[in-house]
Amino acid sequence: MKMGKSKIKLELDELIKSAQEQPGIADLMFVYGQYDEMLQKSREYLEGVKPKGIISASSNSS
Repeated sequence: MKMGKSKIKLELDELIKSAQEQPGIADLMFVYGQYDEMLQKSREYLEGVKPKGIISASSNSS
């Protein structure tokens, strides 16, 4: 099983290296990486600032 994973990793590394040799692809991959990181940080921020539910236990009896 481990042999299969290492073969896949080697093929993936070769594919990435080949893609990066294409004009503009390395720049595009860099920009996409930054974009993905920004989205992740935005999600984390938005999770932290979600409004919390407020429960009121007041009674207005006259």
